[in-house]
Amino acid sequence: MASRSSAPQLDLRAKINTELENASADDSPRLALLKIWQKLETHYASMLEVVQQYVTSQLDDQQIRATLYGRIKSRDSISKSIDRREQLRLDEHKYESPKQIFADLHDLVGLRIVADYPSGLDKSYHLIENKFRIEKFNMFSPARKVGQHWKPRFGAYETRNYLVRLEGHHNAELSFYKEVLFEIQVTTLAESLYNKLAHPLHYKGSLAGLSLQDEMIIDLAHGAALSYWIAVACMEEKLENNLEGSRQQAQFPEAVRQVAGHDETSANWDALVKATPNMPAMADDTVSVETLMSSLVDLSRGKNSPEDIWEDIRNKLGLNDRKDTPISLPTVFEARFDSKDLEASPKCHPDTRTDVRQMIRVWVDDVDAETMIWLHAPAGTGKSTLARTLVNDLRIVNRLVAGYFFKRGDDTRNNTCLVFPTIAIQLIKTIHRYNSALKASLGSMTMEGIEKMALVDQFKALIKDPFTSMLPMSMELPKLIIVDALDECVCPNDIPLILKLFASLNEVKTLRLCILFSSRRSRLLINAFDDTLSNGSACRVLALHEEFLHATRLEMSTVLSAGLADIKKKKNIKTEPWPDPRQFDIVLDQATRPSPLFIYISTFLRHIGIRNPLDQVYMPIVDAILAGEGDGEDPEPLDVEECSELRQVVGSLVLLAKPLPAGALRQLLGLDEDRFQTILGALHAVIKLPADEECSIEIIHKSFADFVLRETDKDSALFRIDASVAHGQLAEQSITRMHLGLHKNLCNVDTPAQRRENISADAIVDNIPTDLQYSCEYWVHHLVQSNITLDRAASFLSKHLLHWFEALALRGRLPVAAAAIRRLLSFVPVEEAVYEDVESLTGFLRDARKFLGDHGMTIKEYPLQLYGSCLVFNDPDSRVKRLFSKSPEMRLASIRSIRGGLIQRGTVINHINILRPSQLAISPAGEIVVTSGGDNITIADIGTSIVYQDLPTPNFSDGRVLALAFLEDQGHIIAVLGNKQVYTYDRMYVQPFSLRYSLVCPGGDFHHISVAANSSLIASVTWGFLRIWDLKTGHLHRTIENEALVDTDDLAFHATCQADWTVLFIKFNGDIYLLSEHDECLSDDACSKLAYLTDELIRQINVDLGY
Repeated sequence: MASRSSAPQLDLRAKINTELENASADDSPRLALLKIWQKLETHYASMLEVVQQYVTSQLDDQQIRATLYGRIKSRDSISKSIDRREQLRLDEHKYESPKQIFADLHDLVGLRIVADYPSGLDKSYHLIENKFRIEKFNMFSPARKVGQHWKPRFGAYETRNYLVRLEGHHNAELSFYKEVLFEIQVTTLAESLYNKLAHPLHYKGSLAGLSLQDEMIIDLAHGAALSYWIAVACMEEKLENNLEGSRQQAQFPEAVRQVAGHDETSANWDALVKATPNMPAMADDTVSVETLMSSLVDLSRGKNSPEDIWEDIRNKLGLNDRKDTPISLPTVFEARFDSKDLEASPKCHPDTRTDVRQMIRVWVDDVDAETMIWLHAPAGTGKSTLARTLVNDLRIVNRLVAGYFFKRGDDTRNNTCLVFPTIAIQLIKTIHRYNSALKASLGSMTMEGIEKMALVDQFKALIKDPFTSMLPMSMELPKLIIVDALDECVCPNDIPLILKLFASLNEVKTLRLCILFSSRRSRLLINAFDDTLSNGSACRVLALHEEFLHATRLEMSTVLSAGLADIKKKKNIKTEPWPDPRQFDIVLDQATRPSPLFIYISTFLRHIGIRNPLDQVYMPIVDAILAGEGDGEDPEPLDVEECSELRQVVGSLVLLAKPLPAGALRQLLGLDEDRFQTILGALHAVIKLPADEECSIEIIHKSFADFVLRETDKDSALFRIDASVAHGQLAEQSITRMHLGLHKNLCNVDTPAQRRENISADAIVDNIPTDLQYSCEYWVHHLVQSNITLDRAASFLSKHLLHWFEALALRGRLPVAAAAIRRLLSFVPVEEAVYEDVESLTGFLRDARKFLGDHGMTIKEYPLQLYGSCLVFNDPDSRVKRLFSKSPEMRLASIRSIRGGLIQRGTVINHINILRPSQLAISPAGEIVVTSGGDNITIADIGTSIVYQDLPTPNFSDGRVLALAFLEDQGHIIAVLGNKQVYTYDRMYVQPFSLRYSLVCPGGDFHHISVAANSSLIASVTWGFLRIWDLKTGHLHRTIENEALVDTDDLAFHATCQADWTVLFIKFNGDIYLLSEHDECLSDDACSKLAYLTDELIRQINVDLGY
């Protein structure tokens, strides 16, 4: 066991959190906070010392002439701050916990940078913005109201306050304090001197105790301080030339520095009165009043009023007057479109998302288009990356005016109270005349007041009223505001209101102003946008993952190629090719199936070599679901029962053999409808939930299945799906559904002699609904992969075997029963140890298989003959006949006495009408055959001789099928045409053959092709060339030239694989040749690339390979 000393030391933020969590519930919030402060005060004192040293070194490094002061709050000051803040709380309630108080006390450590010269101000601002993480910025304008009796001629105290945290890349000493909020104030020497009077009297004192004369004196003191500042500014160059040593040796009087830097002491006032700058007083360097004034203001322009002169002086010194003072608003720097955070975040590859980017640009410029557009897509599809790319695209063409970028995990940024102020502060820079219109709208509003305003009032004052007051700008280009990651907003109840307010911008006549929103698709946002549209607002809804699907898949290949090329270059990888084309295609397939997921590729590129790069994508979604978030109400974590139902639904979605509509899935699982819909709503980020109830639910990307089915870890244990348990639940539910739904004569036909083709399709669908169809087809699929014993299968089959056959025959799916019985037979030996009556079940299954083989064609055409002629003429020793002939459902009185007998089994060829037999392939398990002939490709079941499908091939154009093959999964069939096209067919989705790729090589059509699916190879022979291709990608691996391969009618060709090597058998002119793909002869001369085989060698090979 590790010693206590080896445990990692908690940083200050962690200590604070621990103390807040452990605060005594018996104490009042104030008392609890003061007790905590008593424990933390020494840590804060140490922090002040460390941070002061750091800032001092930065001031020295950047040659900023300024003095740095620091302090930590005293216990008495904290107590007074609590009193003041409680009075300003919007909800008019006192603090309920020390956490609430601590959240408001952001200046427990405070630094003040007092700049010696005007030039030091901008340098200090730049230092803070580059060296610290700014959480909030306040600018205290001199134009704000001060006092009650006298309007100050010299304005109020002017300063900038930054609430900051240390960046994480600092050294260990600084990193200890990296998440602790503190305050840095930047002001001038003059303002700091003035504040010595103003702070205790105007802000902390009692205004009622100040007379008109008192306020005038305070204002005059401000003017005197500014006069001193003017003199210093004028002499900056001379003062600098006469300074020696470091910044700390600046020759301003110490009394000035002491008074300017200390808020709570009156020391040095006497010294200050006598202090003057230590400037050289040479006789020939005297400066007249006129010369001094002319250096500050141009008196020749005729501005003679004191206000005009003072305005020019302030402008000259970089101190804007009250009229032109920049507007200060409470904003979130990092949420702006021009923030450093956004600049450093990933953007789209230049060659990707080109279609949607162009579409957005056209939409912005279309004055008749909608005011708003909602771009939605699932997690990981690149919405925010696209939004950041649009920032660059639209800034270049002068269309973007503002942005607000929410970000997961940043509660300040994800609050709604700062959205409109942050947008407004950007509009000041980007829209002409907006500044003056906003000033007129704000009037005397303070920054604190704006932050606490209702959203409606904020929007009106900051955006709507300024635009309404502005004259139309006919020459102004259309403008765009981007609001990204709206689903990360921590105030979901505000979203409908925000949309409504933005939608009202369509009333603005000044210019076209449109808004782009991007987010995941959630029920809350769907409802919010639906409400907006129902109120007559124009909004375009764009599903990014659906409307640009084909282009996105192509673009992802570009992104993956570029990313891997960059890694190869940086890591100096010499392997060629790298990566292997087959590896590349696997990654690309994972990223794009069934729908493209950009984050899969970006995560893969960042974490090559890491086993599971899926946490970054899905853990935030899982956390939100388990916490009960997403419905717009107060989140309530899921209880044990809800978690169980959630896992049942998720397990079903990822393990279903084929997707089901919502209603069918609910019926199959037997869940309450309201609870089921709630679960689907919670899973909106990872599933496609179509509006059409008849359409199937699908997971958006197969990586979600990989995530929930992987080995458990402590973070995702509650969401982890045990595949065998989930398969077992589906098998149980399927068997239960069949017990309830299957019976004789499902469609209630009048006569057992009714042909299937004469039974209406509606009657079949009505009596065999989708969930029952699924149960009949896939219960064995789930059973053999579950932890359920075979007694459930035996019990079901002993009661419902014939009913099951009837249901499948009515659906035209009888071969499914034959395949399921074969699968159960192969599974029985595995279960022998846990199932006692193995012999009985095995015998019954064999007889059931034979029953289908003997009577399959009859059952296919006359389903009810299952209970009649098929049973009558079955082998009298058959367990199927002995069991079901005793059933009350069998009305043939003499059925027990009819002996019956064996029927000669048919073969597939007897039942498949092939006009011109061409190619044939048998599935790896020997259960299914596929043939080509005429214009069709036919798929049939070998065991029952029943045709699954007869597929027309009009899309094969002029190509003749030269080869057919099953892939190892038996679910896909490959057809290779002489015109070099390769088609694939997915048996599960029953879609037409689709073109997979075309093989590229010189020359005309192929003449001979063979496919070795188990080694993923296609081999072709034409005009003296043997070519070997990768079956998955269509890439050419080898080309072998040999005169013996010149096209001949006497050439037979076959490719196969044993162990991990591939052989090609080529026969022509009576000779047989063999070639191994991995044989070294491939690198030899052309004449030795084919090895001639003698009869003796062929016999030996046949023995070795098992032929």
